[in-house]
Amino acid sequence: KDRVIIHEHVIIGSDGFGFVRAEDGRCEKFEHIGNVLLEDDVEIYPFCNVDRATLGTTRIRRGAKLDHYCHIGHNCEVGKDTLLTAGVVLCGGSQVGDRCWLAVNTIVKEKTKVGNDVVVGFGGVVMKDVPDGETWAGSPAEEIRSLAGRRGFLKRLHQQATLQ
Repeated sequence: KDRVIIHEHVIIGSDGFGFVRAEDGRCEKFEHIGNVLLEDDVEIYPFCNVDRATLGTTRIRRGAKLDHYCHIGHNCEVGKDTLLTAGVVLCGGSQVGDRCWLAVNTIVKEKTKVGNDVVVGFGGVVMKDVPDGETWAGSPAEEIRSLAGRRGFLKRLHQQATLQ
């Protein structure tokens, strides 16, 4: 692909972390025989890891940027012009839409979908699908308006309690 920049100490196409439990309880490795596709204008900074798919493709779409220490699990997809800042972890099979910004140390649970034009705040732990255009934060991450409403309620409750 054109204009792809891969900085030093990046691993592309490593085995995904896949194991099956045998009848006797032992963990047996599940082979990952898929691939990784990096589209045009992708840039991957040092110490990132992009696992190959179990079957099919782990895909980093055009213009996506991965900052230092990102981990992209098997069968993930990163959308066009999406920015993953330092330490973002996408667990296996998760999908992040186009033009998203995931802040430092965001984690996206396996098989979870993050829509287009989404922002996730620092250290967000995304446990469920995120609709297009929303801003989420927290652990577990929630839509910012619902989080702000609850914090306002708790602040008012605290103020009432201290007045008595």
